[in-house]
Amino acid sequence: MRITYGKGLRVSTCHPDAVRLVPPQGTPFAWIQLRTGESSLALCRRALEAGLLLAPGETMGSDAGFRLGFDRDVDTVAEGLRRLDTVLLPDGPPGGDGPSGD
Repeated sequence: MRITYGKGLRVSTCHPDAVRLVPPQGTPFAWIQLRTGESSLALCRRALEAGLLLAPGETMGSDAGFRLGFDRDVDTVAEGLRRLDTVLLPDGPPGGDGPSGD
């Protein structure tokens, strides 16, 4: 998990205006705080279009973030983080509306 968490940390440091990674506390999940003003449900819908399943914060009582799981093999998590990286880009995934779109 240490290797995949490190990759997650890299995504958060590459997009400091968009997200902040809250370190996991003994679980295979991390909380990602959104800093864009976009709802987590909207971001998670865009992520799903990119083939990435995230748990929106609305399902856990917050619309300001989402849960990211690290309980997979390193290659699967690395691919998921690569997709998350494209979703967090200002224009979002190809065909997406970007951070301001719902």
